[in-house]
This record gives sequence, C-alpha cells and structure tokens, in this order.
Amino acid sequence: EFRRVLFRSLVLPPRPGSGVMEKALRLAGFAGGSNRDPAWLPNLRLLKAVIRLRQGRMQEALDAAQDMMVQSPREPSRDSQAWSITAIASHALGKQEETRAALARARSFVPPPVLEDALLPPGMPDWYSAIASLNLVREAGRVVGE
Repeated sequence: EFRRVLFRSLVLPPRPGSGVMEKALRLAGFAGGSNRDPAWLPNLRLLKAVIRLRQGRMQEALDAAQDMMVQSPREPSRDSQAWSITAIASHALGKQEETRAALARARSFVPPPVLEDALLPPGMPDWYSAIASLNLVREAGRVVGE
C-alpha cells in the first residue's frame, strides 16, 4: 500500500481531490496516524518531502528532503529522489547555486541509459524505485531548464 501511494505520487502527481495525498499523509503518520516502524522511517521522510513538493510547499519540501538525507541511511533510490526534490524546491525558492548542485547530485544516481539496457541501475532495490528516481530526476531537469 505505502509503495503504491508513494510511487503514484512520484510518477503520476495526483489530481486535486483524488484523495491520494490525504491517504499518503495518513500512511506517513502526518495526519494523526502512528506509523513509526523504524525500518520505514526513511521512506516516510521521503514521502513527507514528496507530499510537500506536490502541495507546492517548497521550503517544507526542501527541509523534509534534507532531513531525510541527514537522518536516514544512504540508499541510491531515496537519495536521488531527495536530491531531485531539493533541486526543484531550491529552484522555486530562487537558490540557483543550490539548484545546480542538487540536480548534479540527483543525476549521479541515475545513469543516462537506464531504461535502454533494461537492467536495474546500480544500487536501486527494484524497478519501482528506479522509475520513481528517473522520473523525479527528469522532472527536476525540466523545472530547472537543463
């Protein structure tokens, strides 16, 4: 359930009124829930950043992405997504130097010929993660204009 909601919110931003964001907030425990399994905390931190990004709350998205990277173990899929969110939010906040640096970091996790070889990129645990990472890296590139 969590992975499906996170995947949809990353790959296909939900239309307003679809209920996906509210469901994601409940799953993450940010709307009165209590999902605090330590193994899920890195994913919940990433989900919070994605939700804030999709809500247009850029400073909160930036803070949540940074929080995820500081407090969670390194994992290429999560890191690429967090750096992509950082690039998009930094761009929206007018932080151009941070934007370029974050986009470069995000791209470092997703080599260009990812899907052409039909091989799972190094460090990606599964295709859901790889596709979500690739999508956010591409979105960040479009938003930034690179």
